[in-house]
Amino acid sequence: HLLERRHGGRYMVWNLSELEYNTSVLEDQVMTYKFPGSPAPPLGLWLKILLSMESWLKADTRNVAILHCLTGRGRSSIVMTAFLCWMAEAGFTHDTDHALQYIAQCKKMAPDALTIPSQRRYLTYFSNMLDGVRPSQPPLILKRIILSEAPKFGRRPIASDENNGNEVDSVEQKQQWGCA
Repeated sequence: HLLERRHGGRYMVWNLSELEYNTSVLEDQVMTYKFPGSPAPPLGLWLKILLSMESWLKADTRNVAILHCLTGRGRSSIVMTAFLCWMAEAGFTHDTDHALQYIAQCKKMAPDALTIPSQRRYLTYFSNMLDGVRPSQPPLILKRIILSEAPKFGRRPIASDENNGNEVDSVEQKQQWGCA
């Protein structure tokens, strides 16, 4: 196949799709990273992907990294963007917006057509991490709420007279203030 002819075993595929496939076609040179239903990997997994790519590429200057996702757009593009910034390649340091523009230009697409808003938001998280901003602290747990009186959100309809089950006629009588 093409990869074997061009790179003679010096390639590695990072499978970012949600699909598993027969890797023997690619000489088992496939690393699969699953994050089902999520458009971007969690930051911890993202770092594992980047470190494995870095290790592979630094092991031999002839090694080639190939990123694969279902569409070849979103997931692979944000990981490539992060990798360019991670390695400070091609002049990209922590500017993920500029790196994403570069990748979009190479693919002849607009960044907005290449990625979805949540993927671009995750790139911001990644950029913040590179700048030394720690990810958020452990989540806070709400233990209690104290209300001095019941809140009034609006009027709600009342189907019948609560006292004796008789239907209520007037519009004013059919509505009562209180929680929905």
